[in-house]
Amino acid sequence: MTDQPKPHSTVTPSVSTSGTFPLVIAADLSDSMSRAGLANDARLIHRNQTHPGLVDLSLLPRPVQRLGIVGCGLMGRSIAALAVGQGIPVTMIDAAEPALDLARETFSGDSCVTVTSQYAPLAEADLIIEAVVETLPVKKMVHQRIESSAATHATIASNTSSIPLSSMEHHFKSHERFCGIHFCHPEVMSLVEVIAGPSTSPQTTANAVGFVRQLEKMPIAIKDCAGFVVNRLLSAMLNQSLRLLGSGIPVAEIDAAMRAFGFKAGPFEIIDIIGADTCMYAGRTMWEHKLECVSLSPILPRLVKLGRLGRKTGAGFYCYPDPRGDAVDDPELQTLIAPYVKFEKVPQPPTPRGIRALALKILAPVVLEATRILEQSIVDDFRDIDLAFTHGLSFPQQRGGLLYWADQIGIKDLLDILESLAIDDPAHTPTALLNSMASHGTRFYN
Repeated sequence: MTDQPKPHSTVTPSVSTSGTFPLVIAADLSDSMSRAGLANDARLIHRNQTHPGLVDLSLLPRPVQRLGIVGCGLMGRSIAALAVGQGIPVTMIDAAEPALDLARETFSGDSCVTVTSQYAPLAEADLIIEAVVETLPVKKMVHQRIESSAATHATIASNTSSIPLSSMEHHFKSHERFCGIHFCHPEVMSLVEVIAGPSTSPQTTANAVGFVRQLEKMPIAIKDCAGFVVNRLLSAMLNQSLRLLGSGIPVAEIDAAMRAFGFKAGPFEIIDIIGADTCMYAGRTMWEHKLECVSLSPILPRLVKLGRLGRKTGAGFYCYPDPRGDAVDDPELQTLIAPYVKFEKVPQPPTPRGIRALALKILAPVVLEATRILEQSIVDDFRDIDLAFTHGLSFPQQRGGLLYWADQIGIKDLLDILESLAIDDPAHTPTALLNSMASHGTRFYN
């Protein structure tokens, strides 16, 4: 794979924290199409100001005067930095001394941040966010300690990325004040999912939405499910990319085609940024909850077993001599995953036709998962899905949103692709919603 194109440096964690990426104009987009897509994205952002999802806007949110965060890892520190930037004092808690030391170093000299191993200071917090590892036993222990220390009026939230709240609400005596606040990537992405569990009160949801707005982020209030919205769509994209890799299409070709489509990172670059282990465990959670957007590919477990977790270990699908620098081709990868690949194929430079074909094969299952989300009423409106995928996962803004793009491609054409994919994998069988839209000639956007 010596012809691998060099990935854009803008996909690395060192990207600007402004909340947006520089636009990449895809080869198959005209200026007029790009302008129309950007105009639709602007409408989605404007709509979110008055329609932030499944929340009762007649309820006034309780302003957060002090924030508590349990977990001083990268996510916890990133959330704390956002809060401090808006003048909200933060108490950070962790049981591990190295994590505490890193948090103290990060916020050295900042009087707005208190770093401690003790839970007692949480009594002063209006909102407490749990941001610990995605393991239920650990979360249960932390949740119980949070509730025993928190004030009775405080909202308690988990930053879980895939575990449904229904699996955690029994950790609390007061179920009604527990919700999910999922930051996709606090430093880069503007979208934040607010998840209402089975027992979450409307006031708790309103409080969480209000807090996200205090941080000047975009909240989308949704119903509870494994993986929520962003990670269900992401999993569908990564799962299909792994399937295509297994069929013989090289990592470099898939990533190059999706970058040319307009993504700031290809699917395998995304896995390396998130971490192969994190992707594997999140996928397993969704698979255990019988979601069809994931299948248990042997490729990720192979990389995890070898310790190739991505940027954080210096190697994954690519090598990273500099953890914050560009990805570098790894000639050993093909040998390592050879048992799971049907045949070898020489990487090809992306052409408009090749970009379109690969993008359709990868994104048609994502549209399918979006219709499952709609059929399950996880979101208030289909436009919330477009906002989530663009501003939670950097779907190219100039394409107007996933479902806006699907309308341009044609529902019937997407249905044909899914029916073809379903021959080998029944999980790609079109939903009743897609079948109905194709037969009636309807679109998502009127």
